[in-house]
Amino acid sequence: MGCIYLKYWLYDQITSKGFNGLQIINLFEEFNKHVQGKIQGISKDYCKFNQLSLDQIKKIKKVYALNSILHESDKNPETCVNNHCKYMDYFEEALTEFINSIKKCADNPLEKEYCDEFEDFLKICTGGNSYTGVSIYNRHIGTSDDSNRKYLLSVKNYKNQPLYIYIKDNKWLNWGEISHIVNPQNTATIAATSVVGSAIGLSSIFYYFYKVNLNLI
Repeated sequence: MGCIYLKYWLYDQITSKGFNGLQIINLFEEFNKHVQGKIQGISKDYCKFNQLSLDQIKKIKKVYALNSILHESDKNPETCVNNHCKYMDYFEEALTEFINSIKKCADNPLEKEYCDEFEDFLKICTGGNSYTGVSIYNRHIGTSDDSNRKYLLSVKNYKNQPLYIYIKDNKWLNWGEISHIVNPQNTATIAATSVVGSAIGLSSIFYYFYKVNLNLI
């Protein structure tokens, strides 16, 4: 997960500091030239950065945020106050982007770089990874092997195999409010909600856990 935390932190820097297209291209080129595969003690294949556009960075950043919100927010007693949960609106937007990315990358993706990065995220979430808020299986497992996980949705055919997706069942989740997002009849026309900014503290959370995971390698 350390790679995901690093990517989110970097992408947050790119979007918050207003990088333009040329600056983003130069950043990735310099990273791949001077950093990728050159950190002592870390595999040269660890944490590949794909050449993403600014719009793609904003989209994948939401997907990474979805995972962090689900995994970390249940540990914060201040997440919900008087039945108002500060992450819920951003969660819905991030969940929408996650589902849209599945549809976009399922077969013959036109956005190869983006879908390669999304595919890396799906691989991290596959199976019983206790550090993810999203768990993905190739079969329906009924009651999840993690009692805190709840079945979200299934995809009949993603790259010639089914996906069964579970998420961490946090107490602030209102399943009734997200049913319109996961309903197959509605997902084809989903549009992201108009939430401005990013979830509180997510950038620092991602960077912190990147450093923790890096020390464990």
